[in-house]
Amino acid sequence: MASTIRLDVITPSRSAFSDDVNMVIARALDGDVGILPGHVPLVAALDIWSLRIITPNGEQKMAISGGLMSVSDGKIVIMTATAERAEDVDVARSKKALARAEAALESTTDTREIEIWKNTRRRAQVRLSIATVKH
Repeated sequence: MASTIRLDVITPSRSAFSDDVNMVIARALDGDVGILPGHVPLVAALDIWSLRIITPNGEQKMAISGGLMSVSDGKIVIMTATAERAEDVDVARSKKALARAEAALESTTDTREIEIWKNTRRRAQVRLSIATVKH
């Protein structure tokens, strides 16, 4: 069995990550899933959360805004609207987004707007959580 598996993280505007890794841990909508080399084929919807990427050089984290993960033929492909490595997080911008979302949640009663602002808040929280713990 191979010791690595190919990981490609793709957004609509760019390839955010492409390399061989030892393991990937992602948060699917029904719970966390760890992918090792030789994993059975899988398709999973992903939640807004931090992607943990284990390489021979250590662990990296990437904030993703949900998406879809496909595992097959020794390759993991994650398609997401946004993906941001810990070292690329703009902490000031993320704090502003978090404050803006929390203020909007306090002032709106529209169900659809509440869901949008909750997701905005979660994305900001995930970005801030990985920015403070750099690997």
